[in-house]
Amino acid sequence: MGVKKRTFFILFLCFGLIGNSVSAQVDFSLPDSTLARIFIDSVNDAKHQYDDNNGLRSLSQTAIDYARKAELTEEVAELLTVLGVVEMRESKFDEAVPFFWEAMEMMNRDLKDTLSAASVYINLANCKIKQDSLDKGMELIIAGIKVFEQFNDSAYLAYSYNTLAAILGQVGNFSEQLQYSHQAYLLGGTKLNDRYSLRLGSNLAMNLQKAEMLDSAAALGTRILERAKIQDDKRSLIHMHLLLCRIAFKEEKYEL
Repeated sequence: MGVKKRTFFILFLCFGLIGNSVSAQVDFSLPDSTLARIFIDSVNDAKHQYDDNNGLRSLSQTAIDYARKAELTEEVAELLTVLGVVEMRESKFDEAVPFFWEAMEMMNRDLKDTLSAASVYINLANCKIKQDSLDKGMELIIAGIKVFEQFNDSAYLAYSYNTLAAILGQVGNFSEQLQYSHQAYLLGGTKLNDRYSLRLGSNLAMNLQKAEMLDSAAALGTRILERAKIQDDKRSLIHMHLLLCRIAFKEEKYEL
């Protein structure tokens, strides 16, 4: 392995809000596969936290080094997507793209895992959108949608339809924007029982208003407003108050 058989102490950052750190002892004389698993577990524990990107980046890179040595292809691909997301969190889209491309190629070529690869398409698409490459972003989203439809993956389909609707709105295709926004809502938004479903509903209500379907927009907007009050979702509250104000103004209903 070319690694000296001695014990090192590494500082692992605790990814909680208090930002404490704890030291963990790792024996680097262990096999590469074991070291890979140790670091992968640390990454899995930390990747859903958002207050220490540098720590997560360092852990992921170390995990990738050992996973490559141990020829853990699937784990390398997953870790590459983590690194891509880390860069996206900091709006470093140029840095994120190569990680996503390599992960996607490994999933397609080596793992034959088209569903996982399709999920990476969405991350790539979001990067391309932020880089003002709307055509490429749309191409990647549509490629992902085809796979998600094949596997009937409703969660990814809802997210992908919603993302595609946003792109279509940016290029002025409002009729298709409404179509995909409606599909996203039907798949993931009808219960309006969490912030994500409220976002899907809010997007549909706003697109209905743009399409001059004012009664439908007002009815959905009112329902979302009620649910947002219960969940204390301030973002949805603001958006739906504005939506209903615009509809009332358009219908010349100026009374309080």
